[in-house]
Order: sequence, then structure tokens, then C-alpha cells
Amino acid sequence: VNKLPPHVLRLDLSDEIRLNFTTPEMNEGIFIDNNVASASGEEQSPSAPSLLSPLRRQGKGAKQDCVSTLEATIVALLALGLSVDEASFILNCARTKVKRIQEYTGKTYPR
Repeated sequence: VNKLPPHVLRLDLSDEIRLNFTTPEMNEGIFIDNNVASASGEEQSPSAPSLLSPLRRQGKGAKQDCVSTLEATIVALLALGLSVDEASFILNCARTKVKRIQEYTGKTYPR
């Protein structure tokens, strides 16, 4: 997106993303995965970061509330009419992939 010319309009989903990740009641809480424990063994809080964060190395000063492109896309698709069941299925597939990558590579970065 950063390489696009300035005159190309961009879709701002920041409000939708914030609502989906901080409101457990919204869309049946599919973006809040309390089954995934953090590196310290604690459950995620409703404002937890992206489900991909355990695989991402975060430098000093990195934003901890970033979401993945997949999660942002699902938020947009939900706003356009994707069912919660379909969105939940996609997110669960991504969670499974993250868990398998962690198991196979041993990579786990603190959330």
C-alpha cells in the first residue's frame, strides 16, 4: 500500500478493527481467541494483538496492537456481509497454521 500513489484512495478500517478486537460481543468475539495462551502462560486480553504475533519478532518501540492483513481483510468482509461462521472458520484455519509453525520451527515470540 505504501507504494501506491497518493491519489489512490485507501480504505480506513481502524475503527472497525478496534471494535472487533476490543468488544467480545461483536461478531461473537471471533477475533478474541482466549484459547491461545501468551508466552508467559496468561490468557489473551480482549485487546490482545494479532494471532500472528507469536511468529513476529517485535523490535523496540513496535506497536503491539497491529493486526495481520488476514484479520483486517476479514473485518472488511464482515462489514460487507460475510457470515460470522465463515469468518470464524477462516480465523481458526489461521490459528491452526500458526500453532503448527510454532511446533515445527520452535519460534515463539512474546505477545
